[in-house]
Amino acid sequence: KLAAKLYIPIHLFILLVSRNRSLFHFGFGLFRSSVFLALYCTFAWMGFCFQNIVDPEAIVTHLSVASVTWIAGLPVLLEDQRRQSLLAAYCVTYAIDSLYRVFLDRFGLRHTKRLGSIIILLSAATLFQNYQRWVPHMIQKKLLQTQILEGEEKEGGKE
Repeated sequence: KLAAKLYIPIHLFILLVSRNRSLFHFGFGLFRSSVFLALYCTFAWMGFCFQNIVDPEAIVTHLSVASVTWIAGLPVLLEDQRRQSLLAAYCVTYAIDSLYRVFLDRFGLRHTKRLGSIIILLSAATLFQNYQRWVPHMIQKKLLQTQILEGEEKEGGKE
């Protein structure tokens, strides 16, 4: 229910700006994204509950959290392949920041502006690399679609 409320504006915007204004694609995309988010949250909490049932006295560490929350990533397989790489790039930026914070805590260092700038640059570079990989593909796909449509119009006009 909450996932649907979150994704309705996103998919409605996509429906309004895209050439393919199919209600089926709108509904299917909304359903798939909502199921993804619901399963993601459910699996994440289920992992913590399972860990607590197995060992209620367990000390929470980065390794113990990672050992139960990896299951939450499985719903990503439900998403479209393009969205999978976008989700991965989004997660990598947070992973870089998390590793930086763990590094600071582990070695007793303090945050400096220079190190913070390097982390921001690494995160931005990750997102930009993903952008560079997908945008030319999308532009090429649009050009091909346009050429096909123009070819159909010319053939239709000759008859």
